[in-house]
Amino acid sequence: MSERIIDGLNEYVSFILNLDQSIYLNESIKDLGEMSHQNNLQTISKDKFNELDTRKSVVNYLEYFTKHEHDLNEITKKFDSVLDSFANPVKGSVDYETSNPVFFYRGQYNAAHALQTGIYRGNNQRKEDFLYHEMLVRCHDEFRDTSHLEKLVIMQHYGCPTRMLDITSNPLVALFFACKNYGDSPCDEGMVFVFYVNSDEIAYADSDRALLLSCLPRFSMADKNHLIDIAIKHLSDESFPLDDQRYEDGIVEKLYHEISRELPSFKRRIRPIDLLKPLYVQPDKSNRRIFKQDGAFIVSGLNKDCLEEQIKFELISKIQLRIRNKEQILKDLDRLGINSATLFPEIDNVAMYLKSL
Repeated sequence: MSERIIDGLNEYVSFILNLDQSIYLNESIKDLGEMSHQNNLQTISKDKFNELDTRKSVVNYLEYFTKHEHDLNEITKKFDSVLDSFANPVKGSVDYETSNPVFFYRGQYNAAHALQTGIYRGNNQRKEDFLYHEMLVRCHDEFRDTSHLEKLVIMQHYGCPTRMLDITSNPLVALFFACKNYGDSPCDEGMVFVFYVNSDEIAYADSDRALLLSCLPRFSMADKNHLIDIAIKHLSDESFPLDDQRYEDGIVEKLYHEISRELPSFKRRIRPIDLLKPLYVQPDKSNRRIFKQDGAFIVSGLNKDCLEEQIKFELISKIQLRIRNKEQILKDLDRLGINSATLFPEIDNVAMYLKSL
């Protein structure tokens, strides 16, 4: 993963402009992407895996394959294939001269904070289904006539931990969040993460896979751990096995019925790897805050622990920009109309901004 220190708005904008999609027509950029991919695989396979408690974490897919395969070449092939599917969604059959890579950005005020969704911070992972169902019970009117994904968007909007990571297609918005302190301890360095993905890999809010992942908060921790185990068992399969038109596994069948409640036409073709991979989702712009912030989400797949999710997100984050000189950057962004009032259009936020002038 590439990292660079940024000291001012001009330097940041200059760097971002060189990330324009047209650079994928350049052979040197293709080489850079390949180098980044290889470095990611080496880091994950040698360093990060050693930090994991393999009794808890299944990001170490190599452990599973080693137990169930006797051919070393086959083990390596399957392991590399799984890592590649996480690390480089624009690699493979994509033609860089005809494809349409898209950039997303995420700003974090503290550069030392892990790249994780709210549900994988602290002890929230074990409480995901509790938080989800209690929000629905206690705030019923706010969630009336909403889809599974829309429920998560509303919860995210009001600060409830979810399995969604906020990203944006506007690099200036990400820079603002890397500089603006919303309650953290003072920190000299922020971070902007840069993601790129082929446009074909971005899901809309009503897509099958967005629906699949947005159903997961309804399941208990035990059920989700079971889904992880069986997904790894069938990782190389295109679908979970069926028995007389029903899924052999009861929890997978339960997941199918949860999905089909919202989408009756959903086919019995749940791919095991789709439960484990994070997904880029472009939501509807009906939410004013999402509209103002050019917002999107990465929805997390299933993980046994926080470190596993962090590793997966690091695999898909290609560039890190370490941001310094935050106060001056915020002043410069304000001159461009990027501030709390424009990004948070609710009346209380606008009033707070005006009082600060």
